[in-house]
Amino acid sequence: MTKLSTTSALWLGLLFGCIGTEGGNPHEGRDMGAPDGATSSDMLLPGSDSGALDGGHSCDADAGIPAALCGDGVVAEECPCATGEPAAFAETERGRLTTLVGPTSTGGFVALLTRRCSEGCHETRRLSLEVHRTDARGEPLGEPIEVTPSSVGNNGDHAALLVNDSLVLAFADERAGLSGASDVFFARLDLNTGEWLLAPQRVVAAALPILKVWLAPVAGGYAVLYAHTNELTPEHVPGAHLVQIDETDSASEPVRVVSSPDHPGPFVATESGFLLARWQASSFELVPLDATGAEVGPASVWPTESGWGEGPLMVRTGSSYRVAWSDAAGLHSGSADSTGRPVGPPVTLAAGKLHSMVAGADGSTAILWAEHDDCQPHVLGRLVLTWLDVGGNRVQPDQLVVSAEQTAEGRLAGTPTRLVAGYVSDGPSGPTAWTVNACGD
Repeated sequence: MTKLSTTSALWLGLLFGCIGTEGGNPHEGRDMGAPDGATSSDMLLPGSDSGALDGGHSCDADAGIPAALCGDGVVAEECPCATGEPAAFAETERGRLTTLVGPTSTGGFVALLTRRCSEGCHETRRLSLEVHRTDARGEPLGEPIEVTPSSVGNNGDHAALLVNDSLVLAFADERAGLSGASDVFFARLDLNTGEWLLAPQRVVAAALPILKVWLAPVAGGYAVLYAHTNELTPEHVPGAHLVQIDETDSASEPVRVVSSPDHPGPFVATESGFLLARWQASSFELVPLDATGAEVGPASVWPTESGWGEGPLMVRTGSSYRVAWSDAAGLHSGSADSTGRPVGPPVTLAAGKLHSMVAGADGSTAILWAEHDDCQPHVLGRLVLTWLDVGGNRVQPDQLVVSAEQTAEGRLAGTPTRLVAGYVSDGPSGPTAWTVNACGD
């Protein structure tokens, strides 16, 4: 693998040295410019007329080609970070790499995978959820740890974060038969020993189809947000619900914070409560909530192109929040204050689909995304990394991370010496989960 220069290594340490509890499952400003006076269109978008942004992009032979990437045509002097060689760490058995978090105190990272369960899967179509621990070199630490053999994790219905060297988990587990209904569980795992600090325990007896689960650290405990669809009884109101878990691992009664069952988004903790994202027909809203989950101010509307949306992802960057999403017009980013209001205008970064985002200690951000061809909207291309400094400028040309097309579930995690990307790709023996050093030793 290509080694970094001393300057680059110091830069990497500054950027990612303190990534921790908000790392691999970002339920986490600035204006996004390009370096040296270049525009976003100059940097990445196909062609020279930015047609993809306003719907005028042509699919003929004159549409143009994307700018060259680090690792794919840009000279090394312009690219302080270089991508390493991919390493396979698990055959997923038609499952998914769903979460990547880091760093641990030893400099490693943690991956969560879902895979087909071993018994009755042809009838239940259930997935098992398991934890993979690694050391500073990315080598496995012990055997994978099974969290549950019956997760319904097709839609990312679990969340994880690191607190010191414990992995905190919230997940939906299919304990109610073959209906697809789930309850919400909470657990804490000691990553050094692989032993449960708190074995998985039910915190919400929902018995409903769970769409999504999010998790955020708060003062004195954690907050879990979960969304479901069906109204099976008068007490089961569709939407997203907030549950508080205190230092004794006791859970509060759920409080509904989103009424629409299909369009809740992630949330992050603020000094006074939460900032919640929720989707509308052609926009998403950022809504300030107090510590109880009650709305405390007007929602801020962020317009989007309907029909092709991922995210929004939010990470805290100092006193503001980086927001990233993708839609039919491409990959976008902007900065929000603690109430969700934009700080400056959002900008389009690329013609791509958002995968993952992590924040550095100095307010900088790394965004992993997949190339997207307007002429083939259902085909995802190579995985690319965009590095943004505290001012929102690219610190180098965008970087090619994975050259293979048809990759899925791209994720990022930071360690004290490197940035790690994880992804899943199809192979002769089935899907395989991989990791690759995107920057660092």
